[in-house]
Amino acid sequence: MEEVTKRNSRGLGKKQALFLTSIRIPVEVKEFFDAKYPYTKQAMMREILTDYVRNQTEQPLKDQL
Repeated sequence: MEEVTKRNSRGLGKKQALFLTSIRIPVEVKEFFDAKYPYTKQAMMREILTDYVRNQTEQPLKDQL
């Protein structure tokens, strides 16, 4: 009988797993990313959305000071 080895899970210092989702976007948004980032469009969409969310969460803190 074969031994089953335990796979290493994500530990300290590892990137957090990403959440899989499906979104509908306008055609012009798709065409923009196809033209500007043909090989990395998904990564760029993720980066832009992440930056936007981070800026939105930081904004109220700046307003309170």
